[in-house]
Amino acid sequence: MIQIIKGGHMDDSYAMDFVSLEKDSFWLKTNRIQTNRSHGTGDTFSSCLLAELAKGNSLKDAIITSKDFIYCAIKNGIHVGHGHGPVNHWTKLEGNLEIVVKD
Repeated sequence: MIQIIKGGHMDDSYAMDFVSLEKDSFWLKTNRIQTNRSHGTGDTFSSCLLAELAKGNSLKDAIITSKDFIYCAIKNGIHVGHGHGPVNHWTKLEGNLEIVVKD
């Protein structure tokens, strides 16, 4: 069984996600970004994950890239509308995001 338990709604200074693959488990940790531009994070993460798998990347690498992408999409949010706005789907991976993977 494969599980990804997202920790974005926890009240902490970090966003911690737990990933359990069939023979591997690990944590992904990023700094929390204080913003109201986070609408669509789950859908965006899932879409990125599927795209990475379709490109032939391993499940673990696809999950890590998806975490990196959603972090950048929140960090580089766009300001449209009022209230709880969307993440930035046009963001670019910065390549310098520190993701702590604990096996």
